[in-house]
Amino acid sequence: MLQRYPDGLAADILLMPHHGSKTSSTPVFLQAVGAAETVIPVGYRNRFGHPKSEVLARYEAMGANIWRTDRDGAVRIRLGEGAVALSGWRTEHRRYWHGR
Repeated sequence: MLQRYPDGLAADILLMPHHGSKTSSTPVFLQAVGAAETVIPVGYRNRFGHPKSEVLARYEAMGANIWRTDRDGAVRIRLGEGAVALSGWRTEHRRYWHGR
């Protein structure tokens, strides 16, 4: 993608490739995309250990806001004119036993 579309990868939101495996994204790719929001589709306590800590560190170093389906539940993405808003199901629909 970097070779074919070097200037066409910019995005507001990035769905983390391959659940955050070690080879899923490089710093050069992340810079080209420059997404402020990242969604990680990952299962709770998955057997592969995704996302990998070194991959998470790459995204955190770029200052991306990270959403995880194992932690946040379903992630809702609202796109409006000039605005992007994300929210997690578990935050919006907390159960009474979660200290609400």
